[in-house]
Amino acid sequence: MSFLSRREIFALIVASISVAILLALGYLLTGWNPANFKGDVLTIMLALFAIIVGIASPALAFGFRPRVLKYLDRTESLTKPENQKLEKIDSQQENRPTRKHTENLRTEVYEELLRMTRIIGVSEPYMMDFVVSQGKEGQIPVENLRYFQRGIEHLHTGESYQRAYELWEYMRTLKCRYNDEVREIRKELKKLIILKMEEYLDTYHEHEAHSSRLSGVTNYFCSIPLLDFMIDEITLSVNRNVKRDFRIMRTQWNSHDGNWYQLEGVSNIGYAILLQSLSPITDQDEARLRQALSEIRDDVAIADWIRDTIELERHILTALSVFRKELKKIIEQIKDIEDNYIIEGSCSACRVAQPQSPIESSNES
Repeated sequence: MSFLSRREIFALIVASISVAILLALGYLLTGWNPANFKGDVLTIMLALFAIIVGIASPALAFGFRPRVLKYLDRTESLTKPENQKLEKIDSQQENRPTRKHTENLRTEVYEELLRMTRIIGVSEPYMMDFVVSQGKEGQIPVENLRYFQRGIEHLHTGESYQRAYELWEYMRTLKCRYNDEVREIRKELKKLIILKMEEYLDTYHEHEAHSSRLSGVTNYFCSIPLLDFMIDEITLSVNRNVKRDFRIMRTQWNSHDGNWYQLEGVSNIGYAILLQSLSPITDQDEARLRQALSEIRDDVAIADWIRDTIELERHILTALSVFRKELKKIIEQIKDIEDNYIIEGSCSACRVAQPQSPIESSNES
């Protein structure tokens, strides 16, 4: 409330003096005894009251007129149709996400995404995922984060967050492309492996992993371990532009159906069983295997395909680094307690106006 102006103070003084004069004269004439209010005294008191009211009322009207007019103008402006914009702004402010909602997104989504890494084989074998570590749960895809979708929606709709959203979409698109490429590479490489194995080792038969061996099968290979072994070897040759000798070792193990002799390939990802036989594997078989693997590794189309996926991964890592920097800016804004920052944009939780259960209301605005 504003202080009284000099004009208003003057008006109050005049009105107060007038009232004081009325009270004083009334006391002198009547002693404020009701029995004395009769005849000429009553006439005089009524005349004095009219005179005092005639002096005090104009004085108060003169003094407080600007304040009253200002109040009336403000009240009228709020009710005019042309001020509907103000009402709309008030409505928007009521629907804006709360500070608690903002803090939830910071702690449950954006700060978690700062620790985001790319890894292979979490949700699906051989596929790339963006993951974060969640204590006992281990590494989980970022899509499983609490409020993740809401956090991304705010990046999408918040005017100041467009750079962060564009980077997220760019990484997501590249990741999907990477996974599609890997699926196709594995599909075509498996065909090539089977073709070369049949060409050089026709006495060995394809046998799927984790399935029971057919009776009478004495020599076989499994394309999946061969596939993983060759992808690792091709990746190494593409990255280092060098073709090293295949590291192959002879092993054997006893099973319920006999003593199996094996050739195991050693790569950066571990050991892979390349051949198995109930008879000792000959030097000639090993030489033929090495020749088949060499021709597979030297396939230009497969090598170029894998080179493209390596380049895709590099682009993803670069974008991830920039994405983290953009997230840090948003997080620092939210953490500014004095500013009481409210996140921009909206999400499904902000737009849907429906009653929430007490449990949901206590956890999320």
